Amino acid sequence: MFDLLSQYPADMFNWHDRLTDPSLSEAAALFPKLLVGGINEHGTLLHGSEQEIENEVRDALSQTDGHRLMIGPGCVLPIAASDARIRAVVRAAHEFKQHPIHA
Repeated sequence: MFDLLSQYPADMFNWHDRLTDPSLSEAAALFPKLLVGGINEHGTLLHGSEQEIENEVRDALSQTDGHRLMIGPGCVLPIAASDARIRAVVRAAHEFKQHPIHA
């Protein structure tokens, strides 16, 4: 299904990459424009530790080498997501940009 949707005339594509296929790395090979994802908004973002949130962001950025990816939730940012959790997302993204870790 993603193959078909990746041909849709859009500048960015957002889906629940943490809950369903394809992975960000697989999607990057199929869709030539901006991907939006990397965060499990109802799992890690709401219930994980700040370290787990940061690890999820780093993993997402590593899957795309930090290119053509806007870090975001699969759908919407839950209102229950605390400022501290959102700061953990931002911190991990900034750290990756400054000191990329390639797995």
